[in-house]
Amino acid sequence: MNPKRYDFFIRSLKFFIPPGTLLKFLMPSTHPIEPSGLKSKPQTLNIFPNMKTLNRVKGRKVLKSKKSILNIAKGQDSEFYGLFQSLGFPFNNLKKINVFEEGNPSYRSFYKKNRYSWLNDPKTFLNLYRDVFDCEVSYVDSDVSPSVESYLEKVKTNDYQKFFKSNSIFLKEGESGGTKVVKSCLKGNKKLSVFLPSKGVGHLFCRTCKKNTQCPICKKTLTLYKYELKCLDCDDSWPKISRCDVCGSKLHVLRQGVDYFYNWFLNEGFLHDDIEVVSSEKKPKEIKDSLGSFKKGFSKVLLTTDFEFLRDDFGQKVIWIPYLRHLFLGDDFRSYENGWWKIHAINSFCFKKGLDLFLGSKGSSLFPVKCFEKGEFSKFYRDEIEARKQFDYPPFGEILMIVSERKIKNSFYNDLDLEDLASDTRFVRVFDSRGKEKNHFGYIFQSRKIEESFKKFVKDLILKNENIRIYYEGSL
Repeated sequence: MNPKRYDFFIRSLKFFIPPGTLLKFLMPSTHPIEPSGLKSKPQTLNIFPNMKTLNRVKGRKVLKSKKSILNIAKGQDSEFYGLFQSLGFPFNNLKKINVFEEGNPSYRSFYKKNRYSWLNDPKTFLNLYRDVFDCEVSYVDSDVSPSVESYLEKVKTNDYQKFFKSNSIFLKEGESGGTKVVKSCLKGNKKLSVFLPSKGVGHLFCRTCKKNTQCPICKKTLTLYKYELKCLDCDDSWPKISRCDVCGSKLHVLRQGVDYFYNWFLNEGFLHDDIEVVSSEKKPKEIKDSLGSFKKGFSKVLLTTDFEFLRDDFGQKVIWIPYLRHLFLGDDFRSYENGWWKIHAINSFCFKKGLDLFLGSKGSSLFPVKCFEKGEFSKFYRDEIEARKQFDYPPFGEILMIVSERKIKNSFYNDLDLEDLASDTRFVRVFDSRGKEKNHFGYIFQSRKIEESFKKFVKDLILKNENIRIYYEGSL
């Protein structure tokens, strides 16, 4: 292996990435190909967060064929477009890396169903790559909000007021706020895109009391998220219950997702042929046909659970997000930051295209939603920064999460059980070793600096348990 690539490989192992995964990352071809070392023009790599974002850009994509990898290794081409894992290709003379949409949550997801799910902190690896290969890393400015780290770095030089050129109209949540949207679309014959949570917003409903289960603190309706009841206003959660606290009757799950809104649109005067549905349950050809029909104007409404399709131009004039708060739900440590990025991404798209953006959030006391409504951009970041300082969260500390298919028993560090030692424990919904999505146990450790002795303990734990993976965000 090329000396610099070998150095990168060795230094990357410190971040708990399995050697096999790293080798696949650095050798994407079935036959190992290394840089030729011959003199060539400087090469530039443009990195995008996901394929949908990359497909919007007309450029030369990094392909995985043997021929394309050989061209990279020989330095025959000078500019490339690809995803984060393109860093593993054998570039002969890579001198510049441009990172687009730096704050996009896709960069940080460790829930992906592929072998690169271990490479979960691109910024750490980009810094490592920059140091080893002596190349420039540039984060391309865009009209989408930055990450907290970038905000800290650029707060003195950037004018962030540009993010509040908005066409947003705030409505009540759910279908109760959508009647106005639908009437305006029917009257003006406008096409409409609607973004919905993948499995719908869930509530527990008592048919005897005719009420949803409420938060004991603020009396707002609790949201059923996976196996917990969450109050987004109080930022608290409780275990899922099966019976009503008042009358003891069995509670029923009510979900307002794609099927619910499909029927609702039919009741509002649309025909079956007017509505297209794009969700993860559809096959690629079905998705392509539905998007094609909507773009050509054969249908008037697009119901989608994929956020990226909201940012594609299908000729729609209106975008409606009935449950804005659902953007801020998630197991990710940065759920507020991820939702903040998404709301600004769609706001920027609508402003550029002159679209009306309707957001179901009126009356919400969720902090990032209130900041967005009032245009208080810096207030959101100041709050995030203070919270990170308080809890030793990156960039002010380090975080390590152990994700296991089974509960880890009889594992002690300094005579303390792993569960007692953890800063937090939770269920995490991720893909297992067989590619099936299911609940895993998550053990979270946060500290200003994670001790080397504890890192060694974790590495030994990995060797003994093949069903364990690590999410580690450490400072170089």
